[in-house]
Amino acid sequence: MSKKVVAIIQARMGSTRLKGKALIDINGVPMVLHVVERTRKAKLVNEVVLAIPDTEENNVLADFAKENNIPYVRGSETDVLSRYYKTAEQFNADIIVRITADCPLIDPEIIDNVIQRHDNGYTSNVIRRTFPIGLDVEVFDFSLLEEVNALAEKERHREHVTLYMLENPVLSKPNSIVSSEFKVNHLRLTVDTKKDLELVEKIYENFGENDFSTEDILNFLSKNPDLVKINSDIKQKEFVNLRKAEKRDIKFLFNLRNEKYVYENSRVKRPVEWDEHNNWVEAVVAGKTNKELYIIESEGEGVGQLRLDFDNNEAEVSISLFKSSHSKGVATRALLIAVTNPDVSKRVNRLIAEVNKNNPASQRLFEKVGFHLREQEGDWLKYKFEL
Repeated sequence: MSKKVVAIIQARMGSTRLKGKALIDINGVPMVLHVVERTRKAKLVNEVVLAIPDTEENNVLADFAKENNIPYVRGSETDVLSRYYKTAEQFNADIIVRITADCPLIDPEIIDNVIQRHDNGYTSNVIRRTFPIGLDVEVFDFSLLEEVNALAEKERHREHVTLYMLENPVLSKPNSIVSSEFKVNHLRLTVDTKKDLELVEKIYENFGENDFSTEDILNFLSKNPDLVKINSDIKQKEFVNLRKAEKRDIKFLFNLRNEKYVYENSRVKRPVEWDEHNNWVEAVVAGKTNKELYIIESEGEGVGQLRLDFDNNEAEVSISLFKSSHSKGVATRALLIAVTNPDVSKRVNRLIAEVNKNNPASQRLFEKVGFHLREQEGDWLKYKFEL
């Protein structure tokens, strides 16, 4: 018997940056209806359902769904995880596709691609972002959703449906879908602010009918580059990214490397001198070593570094964050991007890591992502992760 695939679109009228955005008019059609119609075009989706908060403010959204024959379920506004679980259970979903109502340019072909490549657990195109923001597709099994709903206790894990999955990859067995075609992760095709709305309106005005692809959008924007500037200054919430380090990052990396907590948990256990640091980073950035250095960004700001040291079929991974960014799931997300990066798995068969035995936080981090303790050498624990 084939599995039932249900796309659940979380929608609400409340928004900190754009009030009532779910029903905002875009080219004569409320935004949420654009999302529903485009999601319905996905060939592998059996049913599309709205998950709407059960507050008075959202009655208008439920009325709209009823008038337009859109199935919906109502649940907690703040505990979005329980709202998703309730919706999936009520519609007997075997596989859930998570879409949000602020993505009126969601692409049915991308939805089908992610579903097609889903095996079990959690699959998405947002672990390592290569697709434009607003084309986010997350696919996961009902059994995983059920388990996460039972386990997740922190407020942020209840508010953000898949955050617990992303921060507990041993449980969710994540599969990262990346694009070799687009690679425009800076482009915002979502609607979270008035500037976002202005850009999306321009796109809909150009195409008229709701029958255009991501490729069509990118071609249009490449011919009209000034349009991309409309919302280019908006920072994405809950967004962890890795980017290759550049010369401009030398001072940032120097300050990070010389933060007391960072150097005390390193093998060197001392601050580094500027000239030594500058020469080392310049050599790495220029590709003169066997190392790769990445800046960890959270919501557009640098908060740490991830380093890979390649040696034959192995790469040693190390990670450092400013202490102010600890305990927010940033390190887990950054490490997850590294272990699911196909560019890394093409070069090596295994990732290894060394962690000081007196640093339990780092031990938990690597074990959480799926690294296994291989051996102990003095004060250092050696971990491995088979790719």
